[in-house]
Amino acid sequence: MPLTLDTEGANLLEYLVRIVPLVDPSNLNTFPTYSGVHAALGLQMAGRTWGDSLDRQGMGSLANWAKDAGYPSITGFIVDGERKQPADGYFKFYGKDPDADGAWWLSEVAKSKVFPWPQRAVATKIASHASNKRPEPGKC
Repeated sequence: MPLTLDTEGANLLEYLVRIVPLVDPSNLNTFPTYSGVHAALGLQMAGRTWGDSLDRQGMGSLANWAKDAGYPSITGFIVDGERKQPADGYFKFYGKDPDADGAWWLSEVAKSKVFPWPQRAVATKIASHASNKRPEPGKC
């Protein structure tokens, strides 16, 4: 069973799914930046960089959840404002090279645009159900 998606990850997923029509893999200027997503979600800075902060506030859990479930990498929508590609950590998370695997990244973006993402209610229900589970006696 895939990892659960926490509330912060579900918020980020909801935002990314909402902007899917705006992201054009052939035009890197249409991709949201780490700082732009941070601002759109009204998050406080919680890291040394915008990406670091976003990673701690939903992006990390969304990436883990999507990877574990075998879903496309929707977090690849979010790019560094200057480099116009995700941070190196994004590529390394998937065992890819940031300098050599740009085509892979853009294919993940294209897959994410057409993927039937679960509705927010489903994602948060899964997360809250998992957090309500209590260990069985003697299984601690």
